[in-house]
Amino acid sequence: MPKLMEDVRDNTQWKRCMRKNRTYKIMAPGFDRIYVNTLDSTAVATSKRYPILVKEDANTYWVLSISKLKREFCLLNDNPITDNLIDQMFNGRTLTVKPVRMLMWVFHADLEKYRYDCPYGVNKSGKILGTGDYLVCYGNKAPSLTTMRVVHEAVFNRQYVIKEDKNGTVIQDT
Repeated sequence: MPKLMEDVRDNTQWKRCMRKNRTYKIMAPGFDRIYVNTLDSTAVATSKRYPILVKEDANTYWVLSISKLKREFCLLNDNPITDNLIDQMFNGRTLTVKPVRMLMWVFHADLEKYRYDCPYGVNKSGKILGTGDYLVCYGNKAPSLTTMRVVHEAVFNRQYVIKEDKNGTVIQDT
């Protein structure tokens, strides 16, 4: 059986992706607040390190650091999210944002190939997985594994689009 860690380190196994052009609500509801995702039945909690709650229309939640918020999202008019707006969020304001248009990297941890309970918390047994989790990370010419995060298949399909054809050519938006 293939080893996930070996395949993840092989850059040729990765494809380019980006977030779909959708809108999200972001807020800073306070620390230690728990939210349950209806899409994949996972729970997330706000904390000092991850104080920003992102809510999608399908009652999918996740938390972000302030630096990741600034890197991945912008206002609907394409302006950046400023420190002043973040301060307003900590005082109760909710913002509607969209993803910054940036290419990221994606690796599909196919359940038939890698099975359950893989490194990085991939394909955890005991939850509905579909065909397997996705690993998403930043990187210009190659994936930066230090930024890798696990994304459930249902969440990936709803929020991301693969931007590369079978030959590895990045597909341009029209």
